[in-house]
Amino acid sequence: MVSSDAYPYFDRNHGSRFPIRLMTHEIRSIKSKRFVGICRGGTGVAGPGLIAQVVVGKFGDHLPLYRQEDIFVRHGLHLARSTLCDGVSAAADLLEPLYNLQRKLVLESAVMWTDDTPVKVLAGGDEGSRLGRFWTYVGDDEHPYSVYDFTMSRRRDGPQTFLQGFRGYLQADAYGGYDAIFLNSGSDITEVACWAHARRKFFDARANYPREAHHRWNGFSSYMTLKIEAVNYLQTCAASCVVLKPTRFWIGSMRISKSSH
Repeated sequence: MVSSDAYPYFDRNHGSRFPIRLMTHEIRSIKSKRFVGICRGGTGVAGPGLIAQVVVGKFGDHLPLYRQEDIFVRHGLHLARSTLCDGVSAAADLLEPLYNLQRKLVLESAVMWTDDTPVKVLAGGDEGSRLGRFWTYVGDDEHPYSVYDFTMSRRRDGPQTFLQGFRGYLQADAYGGYDAIFLNSGSDITEVACWAHARRKFFDARANYPREAHHRWNGFSSYMTLKIEAVNYLQTCAASCVVLKPTRFWIGSMRISKSSH
C-alpha cells in the first residue's frame, strides 16, 4: 500500500488537527494451492476487485483503457489493453441479468423521466467516429433506478423498444420521436412536458429580447406556482374525501338505525 504525504487538517468542531493520507491502489497476486496446470509465463486471473476498478474507471471516471493501462504499469502491473477489453466485456455479460432486472423494475413506475445525451463512438474504417446516444430512464420513488440504454442513432426505435410494456406518465423533452410513441401507445403512456427545456428557450431569447423574455417567463412562473398549489389542494381534498366517505356512510347508517327504532 502506497500513501502520499500527510497534510494537516483543522477540525472546526473540536479544534484539533489530524493528518489526511491518500491511500492509492494495492495490487497483490493471491496464490492458491489448487493445481490448475503448468504456467511458465507468470500470468494470473484477474480478481473481481481488479475488474470492478477497470469498469468504474472507464464508465464512472471516464478513464479510457489505454490510460488505465499506463496507470497499472506505474504500479508494476503490466496488462495489455486487449486484456482490459476482455475483462470489460466479460463483466458486461455477467451483469446483464442485473441490468434486465433493473429495466423490468423501472418500467413498473407510475411516473418515469427520460432524456438522451450524445456520445462519440469509434466506428473504425473510413468513417472514423459517429455520434451514438445514451438514453437515461429514471423511475419513481417506489422504483428508484436509473437505467441506461445505448443506441447508435437518435432514431425513434431506441426509446420505442425500451418503453414496451410501460404504462404511466413519461416526462421528456420535445424530441419529435416521442410523438408517435405517445400516439401509438393507446393511452397507456401519457405525455408530460418538461418545463426545464421550455425555460431554456426563454433564456436563449434574452440576448435579443431581454425585457420580453423576462416578462413572459415571470408570467409563466406565476401561473405554474398557482397551478401547483391548486393541484396540491385538490390532492389534499381527495385524500380527505377518502377518509370522510366511510365516516359519512357510518353516520348515515346510524341515522337509519335510530329511525327504525
